[in-house]
Amino acid sequence: MLIFNEWRYAVRQPLVWLCIIIPLIFAIMLSYGLATVEIDSLKQFKLNIIMLQMMQLPVLVGVLAPVIFLRDQHASMQELIYATQTSLFKRSLARVCLLICLVFIISLISDLVMIYMHVRQFGYIPNMVSFTVFNSFLVLLPNSCFLVVVAFFVCHKSANSLPNYVVFAVLWIGYIMLA
Repeated sequence: MLIFNEWRYAVRQPLVWLCIIIPLIFAIMLSYGLATVEIDSLKQFKLNIIMLQMMQLPVLVGVLAPVIFLRDQHASMQELIYATQTSLFKRSLARVCLLICLVFIISLISDLVMIYMHVRQFGYIPNMVSFTVFNSFLVLLPNSCFLVVVAFFVCHKSANSLPNYVVFAVLWIGYIMLA
C-alpha cells in the first residue's frame, strides 16, 4: 500500500512529467540527428540506444531523486512523517523501489520510441528487439539500481538538493567522457 501511495504522489509532480516528456523528445531528436557512416543499421541502432541511456540515466536520477527522497525535508514535514507507524526502512525501501521503477520505465519508453523511429527510418531488423531486451534487463536495470542507491546515499547524508545535483553532474560528465 505504501508503494502505491508513493507512486500516486510521484505522478502528481510536474517535475516527474517533465522527466517523462523530455527524454522522449531527446530520443526522437537523437534518432533523427545522429547519423553516422555506419553501413550496418543494427550497429547504428545499438550506438543510439547506448548513447541515449548513457546521456539520460544520470540526469533522470539526479533530477528525480530530490523529489522522491527529500520531499519531507523540503516541505518541513519530517517530524510529522517520522511520527507515523511506518518504519524508516519501509519508507526508504518504498521510495528506492519507486525511483528504480520510475527511471526504468522512463528509459524503457525512450528505448521504445527509439525503436519506433529506427523502424520508421530503416525498416525492421530481426535482432533489434532481442538487443533491446538484453540491454534493458542486463545493462539498464543494474545501472538504474546503482545510480538510485548512490542518490539515496547522497540524499540521506544531506538534507539539501545541491550535493545530489553536483554528484550527478559529475557522474554525467564522467559518462560523457566514457562515451
